[in-house]
This record gives sequence, structure tokens and C-alpha cells, in this order.
Amino acid sequence: MKGEKCDLKEDKPTRMWKIISPAIIYYFIRMAVEMLFGLSGIYMEFRETYRRYGVISETAYFVENLQRKIGDYSDYTIFLSALLALIYFGYNMKREKTGIVKRLKSKINVQYLISCIIFAVSLAAIISTFLSILPTDEMFGKYGISDGTILSDSIVFRLITIAVMVPVVEEIIYRGLIYTRIRNEYRAYIAMIVSSLIFAVFTFSIKQGIYAFIMGMAYSLCNELSDDIRYPVFMHAVVNACFVLAGYYRTDGIYDSIFMTVIMSVVELAALLLALGVILKMDEKRG
Repeated sequence: MKGEKCDLKEDKPTRMWKIISPAIIYYFIRMAVEMLFGLSGIYMEFRETYRRYGVISETAYFVENLQRKIGDYSDYTIFLSALLALIYFGYNMKREKTGIVKRLKSKINVQYLISCIIFAVSLAAIISTFLSILPTDEMFGKYGISDGTILSDSIVFRLITIAVMVPVVEEIIYRGLIYTRIRNEYRAYIAMIVSSLIFAVFTFSIKQGIYAFIMGMAYSLCNELSDDIRYPVFMHAVVNACFVLAGYYRTDGIYDSIFMTVIMSVVELAALLLALGVILKMDEKRG
């Protein structure tokens, strides 16, 4: 990755803050938007319950409807958070003059892009199958709860939010800013590991953290080899789109059979290895 070196005159805490601050700022943007929608939901539900009963005596009714209302807002909170973060971090990435914005004008290698996408989708499917059998739900929170919160609105808006806005923002943050800042001072493998760890930590979930770390490594690998953030953006977007569509059409029943699980896992592993081989071979040709 080619970019400007960090100012070596900066002390270590300042440089560390510069590296991790995009993830922290994004988290607080999300929290602020969720709080805004939450307070709006409380106000509207309070007004509705008061108008119906005169007093807030039906506590169970109030809480149940409030939870439903906030759940209905989940896609909107994610979209608005991503939009605000995109404006803020997009400006930051351009201001840092890392060369990323300039490289966006270059032509995309379609064969390389398809290989990266197959690699990412296959890896995501394998990880998800593996994580589904881990007995950590009761210990660290149910993994499915977070999945359900993003499946509350129309499929079109959900795809725009989860498969377009979120991948663009997260790749700008974790590969465009955090990865590049680490890479400017350290070797590629350190930047890959550290940026992926930060990506994982900010999921605040054991299972999602494992998934995010491994996928973060995959996105970082293609980002490093291509020196172009568009590849991990497309990888991330297609993976998210596959999960949204799989949840919408309830395709998880395919894995109910052990036989089908084994067959699908073998196919996914073969596709992953083939795609990775193509990626590495094309990188060798580029030198």
C-alpha cells in the first residue's frame, strides 16, 4: 500500500489514537443515531399508550410495542449511521491523500474481481457453517439476534443498506483508513492482523467477532495485493447481499441435512481454493 508516512514526531498514544479513532467515531455515530430513534420511539409509544389508556398502566403493552417499533427502525438507523459516516470518513480519506481516491479512476480487472468475490463468498459460507455449530450462544449472547435486527424492512431498502452502504463505509474505515495508517509504518501482515482485530472487536460479539476477523483478513489480503479498496468493497457487498437474500428466502434449511452440509462445504472449500489460487497467480504476473 502506498501512502504518506505518519508523522514520526507524534508520540505513541497519538499515533495509536489516530489508528483506532475511525472505529470509535463510527461506533459513537451509530449509538447517537440509535439513541435518537430510540427516544423518538419512546415518545411516540408513550403518546399512543397514553391516548389509549389515559395512563401508562399497561407496562407490558408499552414495552412490547416499543420493542417492535425500535425493531422496525433498525434498517433506518443503520442507513442513517452509514450515510453520516460515509460523508465524514470519505472526506477524511480524501484529505489524507493516501492515493486511494486517485486509484479509483483506474480500470477494474474483472477476472481478479470475480475471483476475489468467489473467494470471499466461499469463505463466508464456510465460516458461517462452522460458527453455527459452536455452543457459544448461551454464553455470549445469541448470534441470531443481531441477524434478526437487520431483517425488519423491505428487501430493496435492506439490500441498499446492508449490501451497499455498510460495506462502503466499513471498508473506508477499516481498510481505507485504519489499515493504511498501520501499513504506512509496519509490514503488511501486521496491518492485516491489527485492522482485522479492530474490525472484530467492534462487533461486540464472540461469533461475529470470529467471523469479522477472518473476513477482515480476506478483505485486507485482496486490498494489499490489488492496492485498490474497490475490491474489498465489492467482496464485502456481495457477501452481505448473499446473507440478506439467504435470510429473506430462508435458504438455511439446505444445511439441515448432514449429507448436504458436507457436500456444500466441499464445494465451498474447492471454490475458495480455486479462487485464491487465481488471485495469487494473477498477483505474481503483476509482479
